[in-house]
Amino acid sequence: MAWITTQPRLTQCYVATVAALNSCGIYPDGAEIKPYLVEDLSMVTPEVTKFEVDMILVGMVKEGVKFTGGRASQRAFDEHPLFAGNTMSPVSEV
Repeated sequence: MAWITTQPRLTQCYVATVAALNSCGIYPDGAEIKPYLVEDLSMVTPEVTKFEVDMILVGMVKEGVKFTGGRASQRAFDEHPLFAGNTMSPVSEV
């Protein structure tokens, strides 16, 4: 059994959100999800929803999390299906 499947739903959603941000080249406060955890996210049921991701992002922004990434990160964020329609604080280039 994967570690992530034994965690509370909030932890699952947070890890999934950070993993999706990482896939866009965005690192919230430098956080990077390890590849094996990204693979294990497929075992989380039910799947993390867009609504849950939205709530995690709102919390991150309210907490003052700094989002860093490369030049293409904001565009990748805008095109990612979990983040469609979201806005967030500007991504600072690394």
